[in-house]
Amino acid sequence: MKLISIIILVILYSSVSLGSVENNYKTLELKTENKWMCGKIVTETFVDKGGRQHPEIQEYYFVHFNKKYFIKISESEFLGSLADYKNSYARIHATVKSGLWDGNDPNMQSRIGKYLVINHIERVEIPEKLLFIDQNNNSYEISPDLIKYIPIKPAESSSGIYSGGDSKEVKIGTDDFMNLFFLAENALNNGQLHLIKRIKTSSVIKIVYAETESNAIIIDSPEIQAFFTFLKKLLSN
Repeated sequence: MKLISIIILVILYSSVSLGSVENNYKTLELKTENKWMCGKIVTETFVDKGGRQHPEIQEYYFVHFNKKYFIKISESEFLGSLADYKNSYARIHATVKSGLWDGNDPNMQSRIGKYLVINHIERVEIPEKLLFIDQNNNSYEISPDLIKYIPIKPAESSSGIYSGGDSKEVKIGTDDFMNLFFLAENALNNGQLHLIKRIKTSSVIKIVYAETESNAIIIDSPEIQAFFTFLKKLLSN
């Protein structure tokens, strides 16, 4: 009788465990989000559960503002090969999912977490520089390797007494430059933020490419605040 009770408990436990795995898998697969994202395509060597590296297996990731997403190629539908975009900056339309990375069978061992399914991908041209004038008319010249801060002087300010402080130069990397560019582009691409004439709380952004440039007067907005916050963070380093 005792043996029969143990067998029944084992069967019930197994049923509950398998049900939990299946339900958890279904729940994860339902969590999706479609959006445009800008960032960099990179590769990393596959590392198995035992910590062993397999250089013959290169996995693709999308780095979006220092957040790294695994790209599930088997579900992606874009034209071409990701190898053509390796170490390139890109604009993608993707579905953000949570689920299995290494397959679609919930009964098979797999890494699990957030990943991207890419629907469209296009390479992004790296600008030559960004120019920014903040609300107080302080200027910033930003290149892929350097930020130059040019403060307004009291004689140049509308009050005649305001000063932007001391000038400053800070070295940066291309990844940080491109993150600034993506934030600037986000503000420039939203025509509802543009003004014809400057007002007290507005800023100016210009993006300079090899052959073209774009610029606009931008109202105070979450988009411009995101750009300025990241710029100030880089200047404080």
